[in-house]
Amino acid sequence: MKTNNINKRQFLTCNKITNGLYITMNQNKVKRNCKLYDLCMKDSLGIQHNTKISKRGNIAIISIQVNTNIIIQYKIASELNLNGLDNIQNDLLPKEIKNIVIDSHQLLAINTLRDLIHCDKNM
Repeated sequence: MKTNNINKRQFLTCNKITNGLYITMNQNKVKRNCKLYDLCMKDSLGIQHNTKISKRGNIAIISIQVNTNIIIQYKIASELNLNGLDNIQNDLLPKEIKNIVIDSHQLLAINTLRDLIHCDKNM
């Protein structure tokens, strides 16, 4: 996995859904994000997945393979207000995707909690 300068890379998005949640549907941007962030729909055993959650630096990325040619990506940042997800219409963000967004956001929260605990131990 490529990790050097990961926080300085620009994850390409198409639209902001709400503060801390973005969507990428443009396949050129998706391909660039996959290359820059070392994202792949296959796992380490080579098994293809339709949905994959990846954590890179301080963001989580949901990749959803719609068909063989189309992947949609969601970028989740730690500033996402989970309470605000209920206010987003289901035609813009279906309930199933909202649940995956919540799971992805929890990955970021776990990392933040570990950083705080690690920081406290070093004080």
